[in-house]
Amino acid sequence: MILFFGDSIVNGFPFARKSSFPDLFGEMTGFEIRNTGMNGATSGEISRIFRSEMETARAQREKVSTVVIMCGSNDLVMGVGSAKSALANVKEMIEAGYAAGADVVVMSPPLTDAAKAGRLWMPADYEAVNSELEKYRGLLEDLCENTGALFVDIQSAYAEFAAGAEGVSAYVDGVHPTKEGQRFIAEEVAALAMKRERPRRRGKRAESAISAAG
Repeated sequence: MILFFGDSIVNGFPFARKSSFPDLFGEMTGFEIRNTGMNGATSGEISRIFRSEMETARAQREKVSTVVIMCGSNDLVMGVGSAKSALANVKEMIEAGYAAGADVVVMSPPLTDAAKAGRLWMPADYEAVNSELEKYRGLLEDLCENTGALFVDIQSAYAEFAAGAEGVSAYVDGVHPTKEGQRFIAEEVAALAMKRERPRRRGKRAESAISAAG
């Protein structure tokens, strides 16, 4: 089983969860997945959800082969944390995932459409949010390099999608992907899975990751 952890972007807000990228990924690949995304959750709250879900899986003897983590946007948009504090929570989840015997995939969250978010989402300095998200992307990449988790740069890929998708809107409200955007993210992750590329666990090449789950 693959467990997906994150906030409303992972949950698929404002659409039904079946339109979220984790659920679409499951449909595309046939892998068994569980989407634990929660609207409005910060990285600290997601870390607590992570520990609870992993403990439940252990108690129920469910085999979790891979955990996929994408969080941190709410910390920055709501002004309750920084790139560094979100990184610390992701580091805890990586360590807990390894301790449970799972492979770990970390995804960088998309940037916002600052002008659109300023009109349609909660008040915030979205240019500053994007600056922090870009910094956070670099910190996540370094963390994954140091821990052996697989880094998936959705932030850069989604920026290209948003800039080049003619006739397709990338954001519902400047923060959350449209259904087309959710499908794009799912396709990015599914393409990676189909390559059968695996993360390095603690600096060593692992035999499998999201591609061998199911």
